[in-house]
Amino acid sequence: MLITITIINIMVNMALSRLFQKNENVYFYIYFFSKSLISIFVGFLAYFIRFNSWEISIPYELLIFSFSIFIFAVEIITKKENFYNYSLFQFLQKDILNFIYSIVLLILIGAIFKFTAIYSRLWFGIFFIICLLLFFVNKLFFNFYHKKVITRSKHFIKNVMVIGSALECENFFKNFHSKRYHLKLACIKNPTTTEKKNLSIPHIYLEDNLAFNIKYQKLNQVWIIASNEYSRLPLIEKFANIPIDIITVENTIGISDNFMEKVGNFSLYQTSFTPFYGEAYALKLIIDVFISSIGVILLSPILVIIAVIILIEDGRPIIFSQLRHGWDGHSFRIYKFRSLKNEDNKTFQQVQKNDKRYLRSGRILRKFSLDELPQLFNVIKGDMSLVGPRPHALAHNDEFAQKLRGFMQRHRCKPGITGLAQVNGFRGVTDTTEKMRKRYEYDLKYIENWSFLLDIKILFKTALVFLFQDAD
Repeated sequence: MLITITIINIMVNMALSRLFQKNENVYFYIYFFSKSLISIFVGFLAYFIRFNSWEISIPYELLIFSFSIFIFAVEIITKKENFYNYSLFQFLQKDILNFIYSIVLLILIGAIFKFTAIYSRLWFGIFFIICLLLFFVNKLFFNFYHKKVITRSKHFIKNVMVIGSALECENFFKNFHSKRYHLKLACIKNPTTTEKKNLSIPHIYLEDNLAFNIKYQKLNQVWIIASNEYSRLPLIEKFANIPIDIITVENTIGISDNFMEKVGNFSLYQTSFTPFYGEAYALKLIIDVFISSIGVILLSPILVIIAVIILIEDGRPIIFSQLRHGWDGHSFRIYKFRSLKNEDNKTFQQVQKNDKRYLRSGRILRKFSLDELPQLFNVIKGDMSLVGPRPHALAHNDEFAQKLRGFMQRHRCKPGITGLAQVNGFRGVTDTTEKMRKRYEYDLKYIENWSFLLDIKILFKTALVFLFQDAD
């Protein structure tokens, strides 16, 4: 139980509403995993009760661990829901049945290979009864945790802005009910004078500063109410330079590849949606933190040596930090080993290949990308990922956001220490619009085609190319 609580707390605290963006599969898998752990614990406990010894024999060990795998697999195979269900009736109907299926499957395998006789029936009876009791307690715990912690967490509830006519927005706010979405703001399209006076919901207008309102209201998603009276494309274009997920709402029943879920009488369809959510993102998150933590431990002697060299050559600060745009355009402070002279580090000016501001050690750090090592701490903190679009200085970002349409869409995921653009030759100075355009195109390609295997491929390529190209 303590392991389960720890896993959930890690997920929630780093978690990023993205884990529950489209479904609650991550929560389901943790729930299933907890049942596997319980079955292992009960197997050993039942052995102690039956034989008065913790030195369990190998046949029993094999049976216990096989059952824990079976129960986990059966739960995943039979799962149909996208969102967690509190129903205790479902526990009686589904969880107990899955428990029995797993036991029957093991018994059948044992009968086929004729090894059931070596197991104690009393041990099996104790195992069966205690497992059922603890599974029930476990269900109550997950119900409580989901209701009291998850559903009340800022990571779970998504703030939404709804776009449509005044009447459509008014009706939608009255008829849409969900604990997982907070309809925080309406964006009214072409309101009449009368509508402006009579609106009773929090609202702005389409001609207002959308980027400012999305940031000020801390919005997570934009929903566009489907209508035959206007096209969605001009509305979507309004968000070309705003990194935010866009969903279309229809008052119809229908399922397509873009279908997300049905809430009440409304169907939600993803229109412009980041792929970083759910269990795939959870895996990326775990790998990021695990590899970065191992990296910090293994590289700690190198980190200390670099810090001492910088301190001796140019004094403090050893670490250079700067605000950068992160996921959804929110700013964070990035860490690097300082590679420029102290007095020349005050204002933003992009570093050039033969920059006179370099420290003697700084030139070597940049050549081998060693100045980037402190960003492992950014990854552990949750600001960055190992793989993703490289973050630029705010001034640099603002400049190219004006020159390249949709440039800020590259912030629809966490920035990375390395990325698809970097392993395809677009590292180093981006002193022209064309160079930045190429990098931006690779960043979008990464976001649109992201998979765990793509991350692994980029990490391997990074290891091969970083020795031969200058860093950012």
